[in-house]
Amino acid sequence: MRPLTVAVLVAVVVDVAAAVVSSTPLPSTLSPLSASGSSQDLCSVYDPFKVLPDNNKFQIGGSFPLHAEDCRELRPDTVQEIVAIQWALTHWNQNPNNFNAKLGLYAGDSCSRSREALSQSLRFLDSLGFLEPAECRNHAPPARLLGVIAPKDAGSSGLLGRVVGQAALPVASYSLESSTVLAHLHPQTLISTTPTIAVYIEAAIRVLGQFRSNLVILVDSGADPSLTQAVTKQLKEADIHVAETVSIGEPALIPALTTSEATIVLSILNLDQLISVTTHSLVSSLEKLWVNVALEGEALPDDELPALVPEGAALQVTLVQPRFSELPQFRDYFLRVLKNNYQSYSLLTSYVNQVYNCTVDDCELADAMMAEKYVQ
Repeated sequence: MRPLTVAVLVAVVVDVAAAVVSSTPLPSTLSPLSASGSSQDLCSVYDPFKVLPDNNKFQIGGSFPLHAEDCRELRPDTVQEIVAIQWALTHWNQNPNNFNAKLGLYAGDSCSRSREALSQSLRFLDSLGFLEPAECRNHAPPARLLGVIAPKDAGSSGLLGRVVGQAALPVASYSLESSTVLAHLHPQTLISTTPTIAVYIEAAIRVLGQFRSNLVILVDSGADPSLTQAVTKQLKEADIHVAETVSIGEPALIPALTTSEATIVLSILNLDQLISVTTHSLVSSLEKLWVNVALEGEALPDDELPALVPEGAALQVTLVQPRFSELPQFRDYFLRVLKNNYQSYSLLTSYVNQVYNCTVDDCELADAMMAEKYVQ
């Protein structure tokens, strides 16, 4: 990271196990997923994405927010997540030792809506006979259900957790928000690739202990009061007093920050929300320490840290975030899959149209340009 003269920007890293990746070439193939843009065909976005290898014995699946709520705007980050899962499954399925334990993937688009997320999750479970009464099953399912992947956001994961949480069904989570809400619902079997928010708050508490101050202002997103209550309770148990709690969208936010006697601000915000407030002129001029726990568990690379505060700011910002690890092998694989398949699969057609502003008939995907616009 280049020297900073305007503020102290410290990344407090929560040590999360990193995935082990291989540089072994993989076949660039994907299963089709419709993504028509016409109003008459928007229903087709709910057609499931499937990766079904030969001799498929087991399946995992769930719902993913591949599109925004209008079912038209593609979410590139979710496309990458889907391909990342497919990539991991390909590694597993290509191992000769796993010949009798090959895994298939079922992914349904939720259009970033909680109702559709629940619907797509249940649709997957029904496709493998999970919702069918045992007495009514007259044929074997196409594959054995290994588990359901919880939706990415807290609200949708909460809905799914309350529906299937007490069933004998493993629930897997890959986002901080999902892991946190599911941990409070106590499903019989929860598999998570990320820590819960409590782990991050514990790290923040250790940071606050270094400054010998137990008075903070708590800034939240306003989206999940139960999360704020849990964080407040955890802080209280650590003998940290919350002078005031305010949400980022409230008019009282700036006055609360500028008039409070507390010299430390603790926030639970995603990075966009954080930057929107720390770059405010009245906030960046405060001689306070701002400690942020990344709400969505995302990591800000070192070279992007200066964006948190403007030049000359008095505000100091500390991030409690996972370790940022570059995955060049996956980047190369994803770009290869994209370049080789965008003309055949509508999901990838939509991706190149949105990210690279080109169409199937007019699209020159130069390797250098694709790598430059790739965002992990």
